[in-house]
Amino acid sequence: MKNRRQTLADLQLYIATSIVLALSAPAWAQQTDSARSKSHEEHRAAFEACREELGLPAPVQGERPQALDEETRAQMDACLKEKGFEPPKFGRGGHGGRPPRQDSSSSSGVQ
Repeated sequence: MKNRRQTLADLQLYIATSIVLALSAPAWAQQTDSARSKSHEEHRAAFEACREELGLPAPVQGERPQALDEETRAQMDACLKEKGFEPPKFGRGGHGGRPPRQDSSSSSGVQ
């Protein structure tokens, strides 16, 4: 009988814990979203401050911004790092992003 009672108590505890977690998930998600947006706002403000410090032109709405040269990009990364933000690791050569396209002359032979 003790084994059956213990199993029932364990099951009730499991169900109660599951319900509490399920009901608190939306509130927890909302907190992490607000923290993420605050971080995004801080990053955007730091980026704008660095852009002004480096004397870069403000982006024009509706136009694609000009890509930065390597020296300016390094200065921007250093400025952002000073303000506590890591530079992005995608879209910069070998750090990630899309793989380079293969030429038709260097195909693997599969057609």
